[in-house]
Amino acid sequence: MKLKWALSLFILLTACTTAQPVPEVGDDVLETYNRPMTGFNFALNRYVMRPFAKGYRWLVPEFLREGIANFGENLRQPVVFVNAVLQGEPASAAQTLGRFVTNTSLGVGGLFDVATRLDMPAPDHDFGQTLYTWGMKNSGPYFVLPVLGPSTLREAVGTGVDVLIDPVNWLLEKDEHHLTAGRYVVRGIAIADGAADLLDNIEKTSIDPYVALQTMYLQNRKHFLTKNQGDSAYDEEFPDMDDEEEDDL
Repeated sequence: MKLKWALSLFILLTACTTAQPVPEVGDDVLETYNRPMTGFNFALNRYVMRPFAKGYRWLVPEFLREGIANFGENLRQPVVFVNAVLQGEPASAAQTLGRFVTNTSLGVGGLFDVATRLDMPAPDHDFGQTLYTWGMKNSGPYFVLPVLGPSTLREAVGTGVDVLIDPVNWLLEKDEHHLTAGRYVVRGIAIADGAADLLDNIEKTSIDPYVALQTMYLQNRKHFLTKNQGDSAYDEEFPDMDDEEEDDL
């Protein structure tokens, strides 16, 4: 049943991005939706995430916070592995598997990042990148997700598919869904701890926090998507964003 839903979602959402021409991200055709949602996310950070992050740092020692972050990141490695395979990157898949096995065994379930200390690279792949690798160069419009924040239509599809293809979720029994929720809570805590100050700084120092966050996201995504393909691939996808605009941010 999970496989049926995963395939149905993938086919449906992929069709949404390929069946007809999709506006360029630079046009921001969803701005009337994106701006209020960005405001909601900033408010959520201001009144929930940042106070939580402050309390979390005050209550939890740094070494334990680092362990929680390591644990959450280790739980994500099966998804990274699957996407590396789907992207035809066997070396990257092998590195990811090696890190997962090393940190899970020698790192006490991933609490300690032993793999990095052993100079084992940490590849990063997601399904949005997989779609890009498969030829879906047009990302679709910029799209802000509730709580999760900046995205594009393609990356939003990728986020959903990453959850569905997570091998760990498939291995859990029906009565063990609380373990799945627990995994995302652990990772969410680490993300909130890392993002709260960044969002607060953007909101306080930017003339237009919406544009600042959008541009920062697109620049970071540019590097992630094209790090193995050259910057020209990104320039073709987002022709409205030139180097001068990026240097100003």
